[in-house]
Amino acid sequence: MVIKMKMQTPKLTISLAVLSLLLMLVACGNYNPNKSGNTSKLQQVLLTEDASADDMEYPSHDPSILKGKDIYKANCASCHANAAGGPDRLLTKEYLRSRSPQEQYQTIVHGNEAGMPSFRDSLTREQRWDVLMYIRSAVLGYFPLNSEELSNMEKIFGANCAVCHGTRGDGDGPLHKSLQPPPADFNMFSRLYTRSDNKIFDEISNGIPWTAMPAWKDRYDYDLHYAFDDELRWKLVNYVRQFGFSQEVFRLDEGRQRIAEYKAKLQKEAK
Repeated sequence: MVIKMKMQTPKLTISLAVLSLLLMLVACGNYNPNKSGNTSKLQQVLLTEDASADDMEYPSHDPSILKGKDIYKANCASCHANAAGGPDRLLTKEYLRSRSPQEQYQTIVHGNEAGMPSFRDSLTREQRWDVLMYIRSAVLGYFPLNSEELSNMEKIFGANCAVCHGTRGDGDGPLHKSLQPPPADFNMFSRLYTRSDNKIFDEISNGIPWTAMPAWKDRYDYDLHYAFDDELRWKLVNYVRQFGFSQEVFRLDEGRQRIAEYKAKLQKEAK
């Protein structure tokens, strides 16, 4: 005789399991590292003598300045905010340009002698990068999505830089196979985050010896009628930096938030 047992599974558990699976499938199906040029980012891990295995310096995906703004308000604004609510006068352009994002990240992790506390235990690795990129973009400026400024910079980069670096900054432009060393891949965190803005500005201005990177200082584009003066070269620094952060929320983070909201809804209905 075969006895059939009927399994009783709570409605809440089934609903959450199904929703979690669907969100993961959607996220994985839409996120293509090869398409976005992020494959190299996921492979880069750098540790320092002071860092533990849980304190890898590079994020797993482009930090979100949208998330970073909320993290800044909750954790940093009480000490750093100015009258307008943004980063204060201590976080100047000169200061942020003089140090690499990697160095600035370590300050967030470990604190400093001036009284800056460590956020190792209160913020995750991704949250630290989110808030750092928000602070940098708020002080140094960036080009908003769908803005005329961004469109203009895309044209300038495309006309002058993409032949080597590629339109998406992956270092895969039409000439890249014939160049040794190969052009910089701006989507590699190990390349982008280890250089200060001042260093990138110098490389754009004066070129890089023993490479195909030329000096752009004081050049003039006679077709589009603009000069590579100091202002434009600093704009190119900001444009290159935007390969290293996102103005949107990472898809999996959106999924986690939806799960949390749905879970709260089901728990409320169950009462």
